[in-house]
Amino acid sequence: MSTICKPTATDLDRLAKSLDQLRGLLGKQEGKPTPLGDGVVTRSFRARFGGADVDTPVYDGEKMLAGNVISGPAIIEETTTTVVVPDAYVCSVDKYKNYVLTRS
Repeated sequence: MSTICKPTATDLDRLAKSLDQLRGLLGKQEGKPTPLGDGVVTRSFRARFGGADVDTPVYDGEKMLAGNVISGPAIIEETTTTVVVPDAYVCSVDKYKNYVLTRS
């Protein structure tokens, strides 16, 4: 027989605080931005941002490194996903290779 535990409000509050702390750690940049390497920008693509067609750089996500920072509008292509960086946002790559978007 299995027992189902129901979390209390205190448990949920602790979990929320832990998640906020984790998000803060993952989003922190240490040191200066890492320069983009050769071949990171693969091509340009006409994409629609804010109701207008914009020549948008397309980045090879496999070649992005921790510390890379790019300004939107931009597109980052990965094998299993695509990240769209809107205008007025900056995308930084953290040490775990997560893409962190922040409003610039």
